[in-house]
Amino acid sequence: MSGAEPLAALGLACNVFQVVSFASEVCKATKMFYELGALDPACARAAQSLTRVYAEIETNTMSRPLTPAEQEAVRIAKDCREAVMALMPEVNRQTASGTKGSPAKALVAGFKSAIKPRLRQVGKLEKQLAAHQKALETRLLFNLWYVHLVGTVRELRA
Repeated sequence: MSGAEPLAALGLACNVFQVVSFASEVCKATKMFYELGALDPACARAAQSLTRVYAEIETNTMSRPLTPAEQEAVRIAKDCREAVMALMPEVNRQTASGTKGSPAKALVAGFKSAIKPRLRQVGKLEKQLAAHQKALETRLLFNLWYVHLVGTVRELRA
């Protein structure tokens, strides 16, 4: 294993965590729109950032073979990107219309969210993203523990 491989794996892990974070921001902002009738302008920026970071992941992983853990991380990033892309038509429509918050719009949005299944879809996506984040954190902690364990065993054998 060369010295660059662990750094590449760490960079990939950081990028995947960013994708999950940006996807969570988009879901929260979209959910807030359905509940309050106002879309946070940061939502579109988070979606753009997610697209940019995902493109970096694709670029950096095409030039080398991936370990199974890295393949799983790339799959999680892809799932997050697809989830956000499913929300983007609504985000773009609301951003383009310049929807501003108001009590009346919040009431209408609340009524619509009770009828529309979109709010439930956003809730499901939020749960999926939380599960992805927990899986990544668990894998990272396990890998750190494993590396420490291997190092301890080597020290004991020496």
